[in-house]
Amino acid sequence: EDIFTDSPLPISVKARLGVETPEEFPKLLEIFNRYPICELTLHPRVRKQFYEGTVDMEMFRFAWENSKNPICYNGDILSMEDVQKLQKDFPGLEAVMVGRGLVADPGMLTVGTDKKQLQQFMNALLEEYTVAFGGSRNAMFRLKEHWGMLIRKFENGDKLWKALRKTTDIAEYR
Repeated sequence: EDIFTDSPLPISVKARLGVETPEEFPKLLEIFNRYPICELTLHPRVRKQFYEGTVDMEMFRFAWENSKNPICYNGDILSMEDVQKLQKDFPGLEAVMVGRGLVADPGMLTVGTDKKQLQQFMNALLEEYTVAFGGSRNAMFRLKEHWGMLIRKFENGDKLWKALRKTTDIAEYR
């Protein structure tokens, strides 16, 4: 109550379906519906899933049909085709949050990213992160988060990912 009463700015909320089970979500939606949320971003998984397993599109549909607030979809958007499918399945959906998919393919919303572009992108991130995080070692560890999302695009990705995770030397990383 206090946040909505005192805030001079619109309030948005990003949520999952619950902590343990999707059945927690209807009660959460009851609470969200009491407030003038400018956008409810919903990741249709529960907290304990993190980013594993499948998204619960039935529960997202429940939110879509029952929310009094505008809904933004978030979860497993890995291609422009995924965005188009959401638009088809949820006509009028005004917003889609594209996060990890865009990190894995910075050009996914246009023509895609080839190897040369990806290499340039990752090298630029390494340079920027080196400055931002106070050294190449910290930058390399931060980039491993990106590679965790990218690695599925490579043949023998699991083997490459295992080697990359163990790397602590920037020369070996490069």
